Amino acid sequence: MAVGEDKESDDSPFDDDDCINIFAPFAQKSANITEAWKTEIINYTKLDQAPVDVDILEWWKTLENSFKNLSRMAKDIFSI
Repeated sequence: MAVGEDKESDDSPFDDDDCINIFAPFAQKSANITEAWKTEIINYTKLDQAPVDVDILEWWKTLENSFKNLSRMAKDIFSI
């Protein structure tokens, strides 16, 4: 067989569907995470703005139960 040629192998214990299905749990988890982020962002946009004179880290701390992902991101950004 020449270099670069594909070798067809019938002795593989996996078929194409097995190779695709192995990633299905990861794809589902990714979809769930994406949906959680979307829900948080939609709910966040419905909030009133934070007062100008508020300690923004404290404000996000009060919201961390409702906005788990966004509050964590805000903490990372605003604590610099």
